Amino acid sequence: MRPVFDRLYSLSAFLGALTLGLICLVISAQVFLNVVDKLALFFTGEAIGLTIPSYSTFSGLFLASGTFLALGYTFRHGAHIRVSLLLQHLPSRHRRIADTLSLVMALVVVAVMTISLGFITWEAWFYGDTTSDIIAVPIWIPQAFMTFGSAIFFLAILDRLLNPSNEIES
Repeated sequence: MRPVFDRLYSLSAFLGALTLGLICLVISAQVFLNVVDKLALFFTGEAIGLTIPSYSTFSGLFLASGTFLALGYTFRHGAHIRVSLLLQHLPSRHRRIADTLSLVMALVVVAVMTISLGFITWEAWFYGDTTSDIIAVPIWIPQAFMTFGSAIFFLAILDRLLNPSNEIES
């Protein structure tokens, strides 16, 4: 099962990185269009008015999606902030108890988050909610990526909780 989980975490991380690349592409394209517009204004005295419609909305949706998609992978590889300063000073028995309790609490919080995200995603799809910008994007699409990322995060925490010998990779 380990290779399946690792591939799932890697897929989620890849999709998260892809969304960050898309943010870079959209913003860079808009900056390029702004430069062209300023040059046109400088040389002709009149701006062309080049813009990517809803570019800031797209960037925000990509950011939300990418953030959630990366959660499981970063947890698996120990990149989340942990309270290791406190844990390292506890005896090993107490350290295991504290680590287990924190994993259980995280699992509950992430379970509630995943269920809530799933519900609002379904609701957005059911009611046909869209962004209120020049280009109306169905809001369930980025929410589905957020739900997927949250579910992968839940799986990573559960994986760690059920396999304590499966240490976090650094």
